[in-house]
Formats: sequence, structure tokens, C-alpha cells
Amino acid sequence: MNTELFAKIHEVITVEPRLFDMTTWEDTNACGTTRCIAGWAVHLNTNQPLYTQFGDLHESVAELSESLGIEVIGGYNSDFQNIARELLGLDAWTAARVFYISDTRAKQFVELAANGYEDEALSLLSE
Repeated sequence: MNTELFAKIHEVITVEPRLFDMTTWEDTNACGTTRCIAGWAVHLNTNQPLYTQFGDLHESVAELSESLGIEVIGGYNSDFQNIARELLGLDAWTAARVFYISDTRAKQFVELAANGYEDEALSLLSE
């Protein structure tokens, strides 16, 4: 797991909890928008929204996916999940569970991962 990236996400959601919501990727605004774990992982690596104001895939996200060797087709959620999975250092099984848990459980997972407690974080997914 990418402890450093989880620590950045943990800092954001601790300082501004209203900016964290596991039911949304991100709004089209560059600042002050709500994101899930995957959305924050991508945003913190691009410092850009996932979409332009016209609803198109943002250029920096496309560049990031290209640099990671991940094809993004039209901004579908599964493509962003793959980008976030790579950035966070998660395997497919873990990502499939982490990206669809409740806000409360997600915050616990992020905190544990940020502090290097990988086994404990993973155990939350099997409860």
C-alpha cells in the first residue's frame, strides 16, 4: 500500500471531513469538492478535477493514466478505479472492496493504511 498517499488522503478528510463522501467521485470544480478515496487519490496526484467544466476527461488525468499505462475511455468509473488502485498500491480484490465501503469504514481504513497498519486495514474489509 502507498502509505504516503493514504496519509495525504487522511490529512484532507481529517481537516475537512465534509470533503469526503464514498458515494461520489468528484464534482467538476477544482477546489472544495467532495471526493471518495479513489477520487482523492487521483486528485492529489494531478491537482486537477477529473472532468473539465464541459464534462470531458481532464487532460492531466488522461496524462496520468497514460504514464501509468492505464487506458481511460470516456471517464468511466472502472477506469478511475484502476488509476486509483495503481496509485494506492492496492490489488484488484482490495480495491473492489475499499472503493465501495461506507464513509465510516473508509475513514478507518484510510487511517490504518496511513499509519502503516496494512493487516488491520485489510481486516476491516472481511468483517
